[in-house]
Amino acid sequence: MADAELIQSLKSHITNDLLEGSIEFDSTTNLFDSKIIDSFKILVLVLYIEDEFGLSLGAEDLTEENFQTLTALAALIQRKKNTAN
Repeated sequence: MADAELIQSLKSHITNDLLEGSIEFDSTTNLFDSKIIDSFKILVLVLYIEDEFGLSLGAEDLTEENFQTLTALAALIQRKKNTAN
């Protein structure tokens, strides 16, 4: 999956399943500062990533840097996919 497709998949999940109301955001929006995700929503997002992409995220992956933007999330997923192969 290309980065643009991966980012769109993440954005769709967040928009459809995690947001209450409509908030405009893009791949570089800080998801914490914009109040798009919080500690509970991170857990839901982790479950989605693990299920959707067949990955296992460890405690070392659950950093603010990795979940700060859609671009950072996509990079995390790509890194995990690359190390799984």
